[in-house]
This record gives sequence, C-alpha cells and structure tokens, in this order.
Amino acid sequence: MATPIKTLILQAIKTALDGMINGDGAALFKDVIRNPSKPIDHDFFKSPMCFIFDETESKTRRNRIADVSLPIQIECWLKIDEDDISDFMDYIEAEVHKEFVNSTDLQLYIKNIYPEEGTPATKFYINETLGGVVLRYNIRYIHEWADPYDSGRQ
Repeated sequence: MATPIKTLILQAIKTALDGMINGDGAALFKDVIRNPSKPIDHDFFKSPMCFIFDETESKTRRNRIADVSLPIQIECWLKIDEDDISDFMDYIEAEVHKEFVNSTDLQLYIKNIYPEEGTPATKFYINETLGGVVLRYNIRYIHEWADPYDSGRQ
C-alpha cells in the first residue's frame, strides 16, 4: 500500500521531533504523539511531551499540479519548576524552529515550512508546575493533482 505525501510529511515531522537532543545529550521530548486518540492524563505523562495535530489542508490547482497548504499545531507539555518553565518553553520554541528549518528528511517532501502569521507560539499555564507552548506552522507542498501519493514534485 502506498503512503500519501501528507502522511510522509507528518511522519518526517514526528521523526524530527523524536530525534531532537537537549543540551545534556538526552532526548528533548520523552514522547511524541501524532493526533492522540485519547486525552492525556496530566498526573502520569512523561515530561516534556509533544503532540502533533494536522489541520484541514487547502489545495490550489495549477494545471496538473496541486499546491497544498497544510497548517499544523505542535503542543509541547511540560511538568517543571515554576521558575524555569517559561525559559524552557522559549528553548523548545527555538529548538523546534531550528529543527524544522534544517531537517533534510522533511525537506525531501515539502517546498516550505514557516511559522503561522500573527501568533505562531502561545505559552499556557495549568498551574505553577504544569504548562507548555503551542507552536503553529504552515507547510507548503505540491503533488500531481490526480496523485496525492506523488512525492517527486519537490
């Protein structure tokens, strides 16, 4: 069974986030989950944890080519001391952006990835030790109009 280009892109994003290393040489995220099927139990999750949500894509037809815009949302949840949580959110935002811009695996499938205009990052706090950051990106890729499995157009 062939894999659609959209799925290949989202798998490449998950792989890029899974492979990120923090300053100590350990994995930046303990777990990366794409479109979780159930709510997270905030008492037992591994911190920091990352979720990937893909939103509705839009396609523009250019002759035989589909020019696709795919918004995604990355949610990073942290359980950390209140004095360090805001700084660590800034660190995650910078590292994710750097990874997306420099990922050669992701560049195989996309034309461009860029932060959403307006509010590309939003910090949130549940309590003094639980919070996170939501990162919103737009991905642009193309494929043959009649073939959403076509990954050779980049």
